[in-house]
Amino acid sequence: MKTSSSAIILCMIAFCLFSCGGSSQKQAAKPEDAKSYFSQYLSGEKITGLIQKSLPDKSDCKTVFKDPDGEAYYTFISQIPKTDMGIDGSYTDVKIESFTTSDILNNTSDVFTGGMARIKDKFQPGITFYKVSLLEKAGDERGMALNYWVLINGRWVFFVKPWRAFKSAE
Repeated sequence: MKTSSSAIILCMIAFCLFSCGGSSQKQAAKPEDAKSYFSQYLSGEKITGLIQKSLPDKSDCKTVFKDPDGEAYYTFISQIPKTDMGIDGSYTDVKIESFTTSDILNNTSDVFTGGMARIKDKFQPGITFYKVSLLEKAGDERGMALNYWVLINGRWVFFVKPWRAFKSAE
């Protein structure tokens, strides 16, 4: 009886880990936490360094995109020279806006660009994207937009204008 009880408990733990989010890779951040994080990178040099170290690996791409689109995006992003991903200037504030794959599918947000709507069927469900805008002055409505970031396993990953990877499919 003791063995079967232990087996049941182990099965319940495994079920919770795999279906209740214990192994989840995609996360949603509080806007204030995202703002605090990105506020550390207000100079062009710092944000350039962040972008270059935050590009997705193949696993990140498969977390955000359905098969085989994750592989296609990874191939696309791997071909862009990191030297082309520089940002100039100095900024004083950060504006954070977010939307989800559900917002894209249902067109319930004005944060994302039309390019995201054109590739809406390529995304995994449940992804939260963040548009990070670097502002020259606090309170500005517009700034240098960094489209788009996703929080995966506690790491901010930069998905450079994802629709560009699928232009031939449009």
